[in-house]
Amino acid sequence: MKRLIITAFALLLVACSSTPANRISANQAAYDAYPADVQAAIQAGEIKPGFTLEQVEMAWGKADRVSREVYEGGERIVWGYTSHKPQVGIGFGVGTGGGSTRTSTGIGISSGGQAEYVKMAVIENDRVVDVRYFE
Repeated sequence: MKRLIITAFALLLVACSSTPANRISANQAAYDAYPADVQAAIQAGEIKPGFTLEQVEMAWGKADRVSREVYEGGERIVWGYTSHKPQVGIGFGVGTGGGSTRTSTGIGISSGGQAEYVKMAVIENDRVVDVRYFE
């Protein structure tokens, strides 16, 4: 139980440290140089076409997955952001030995789960050209 509480606290700490406000603080000088509309979008955790890689990282954080799209005119880099749905498992076991029977049950919750894309930034020439959201 103690280990579960420590793990939950660590996950909460990591989640809290990856907010736009914390990323802005870590890059305050760059943020201050942006136009007001870009600053407002970053604070709201939003990005727009034309954003630089630095602005995307400030608003959304580091990408979970990076891929490359190649097409006739060149290539685009896709920064993918995922959401992990927790999975729950239940187990039941029965064992015998030495004239006695023992049973046990267990419940496990995985923070990993199946990763699903929730948003993507499509980047060409170091600028966002498309923003994709998934439901």
